[in-house]
Amino acid sequence: MPSNLISQIGLDLGLDKFHSELYCELLELEEPTIADLSRNLGVYRLKIYQGLEHLEKEDFLEMVKTSLNEDKISQIRLKSPGAIMAKLRHKKLEMERRTRDFEELMPELLGKYYQKNREPEVKIYTGKNQFYQLFNETLIELNDEILILGEHEDFYNIVDFDYYYQNWCIPRAKKKIPVKVLVYKHQQLAELDKISAKEYREIKWLPENLKVPGSMWVYGAKVIFWNSTLPKAIYIDDILVANFCRSMFVNIWETR
Repeated sequence: MPSNLISQIGLDLGLDKFHSELYCELLELEEPTIADLSRNLGVYRLKIYQGLEHLEKEDFLEMVKTSLNEDKISQIRLKSPGAIMAKLRHKKLEMERRTRDFEELMPELLGKYYQKNREPEVKIYTGKNQFYQLFNETLIELNDEILILGEHEDFYNIVDFDYYYQNWCIPRAKKKIPVKVLVYKHQQLAELDKISAKEYREIKWLPENLKVPGSMWVYGAKVIFWNSTLPKAIYIDDILVANFCRSMFVNIWETR
């Protein structure tokens, strides 16, 4: 019997090292006695009794005591392997639930972490060449989903669409970084939407009556506000600002 595996399962189910080893011994011995367990584990009999009571409390076994002497154990009955499997499945479901709960807390936890461990950073980029420089910098930083919101017509008056597609969209897709885009309907973007699936892109159209001046990119702890009429871009590295903008994007996205 793979005792190391059984012992590790005991640890995974909340037992400490001694109780996991005691459980393994109970499985190994055909008719375990207190004396056998004490000798094999090298501990006093009192500790064995205490260990058995703990395993019974944790529902790994049942102790049958004599009617004449309630302190004397006449039989140790281990719970079936199916019961242990049920414990493991319950543990797995519980861990999945905790993981989901933790994921929901991540923005708040990251906000507190960044507040304590780093200062927000703000940069200004001006003109087409610095816009292209910012494209390259975002590609280096990207490792998770990016959200894009706003108008693009003025944007493409400053930034050449072919340059943007060849030097930002395609490299992003090769990195398998997904992007969600909320923009006003635009001929070039409508054409691009035909191949969105293979380029990890989702596009939704903003209603014409919702006026969004400029555009915004959100990824990780970063936000970029693009003002194409000046033209200037404001780069902000601050998780609180990023989470605020991300929430605003999600609220609009879910209504489209």
